[in-house]
Amino acid sequence: MYSTYLIKAVSFLLCFSQLHILSPEKPSVTLKNQDLVLNKTITALNSIKKIKYQQKLSINSATSGKSTELMYDIYIEFLKEDPIIGFKFYQDAIDHSTIYDGTKLLSVDKKRSKKNLIENPNKSNFKSLTFLFNSIITIRSNLLSISKNENIEKDIKTIHLKGKDLYSISFVLKNSALDRLGGIMATNKNEIWNYEILVDQKTFIPVEVRQSDIRNKDYYITTFSDIEIDKDYGYLISKI
Repeated sequence: MYSTYLIKAVSFLLCFSQLHILSPEKPSVTLKNQDLVLNKTITALNSIKKIKYQQKLSINSATSGKSTELMYDIYIEFLKEDPIIGFKFYQDAIDHSTIYDGTKLLSVDKKRSKKNLIENPNKSNFKSLTFLFNSIITIRSNLLSISKNENIEKDIKTIHLKGKDLYSISFVLKNSALDRLGGIMATNKNEIWNYEILVDQKTFIPVEVRQSDIRNKDYYITTFSDIEIDKDYGYLISKI
């Protein structure tokens, strides 16, 4: 049984690697001191007070034969005293935008010219926001617990991709997946999710998150670009 699963997993990963826009340009090298990369990435993420970036979410469903690309402009300010989600944000996409200023959550439907304002929202009001899926927030909220969980096997390699030297942090979750706002949530039985986080070797800031289903060719790729750290774009949030 184990050998059969291993053959299937390897076969899938070979197929999955062909789905990416670019494959590694140099052979990957497994690192011996993997904890150092994890700790530096965690420290870099936790030291961020403000961050602005562009995000692309690519979704491929082999079962339905559909693929989707979603683009966002995002600005986040982390809050020490916010008891709900720990940050306020501005998110803008082609057909909608969302702003949370720490007390009010504003959603704007650009196509229908409709607005929805929620005073004093609770955590459940944020869980359905698509831009939070496998986002900087997701990694920042989960990486420490993943690094400490001995039941989750991690594999960290150096790779060269898209002209950049990166670290690849890979792990597998069985019957569970990363929650958008932190924590690991249960999923359907027999689901096995392969995660890969690509981290810039110079800044230790993630530039891409890949999530793939071991059983089929379904995958999600979240890419972060034009990253600006600790620059003040607070006026975007004040638009509320």
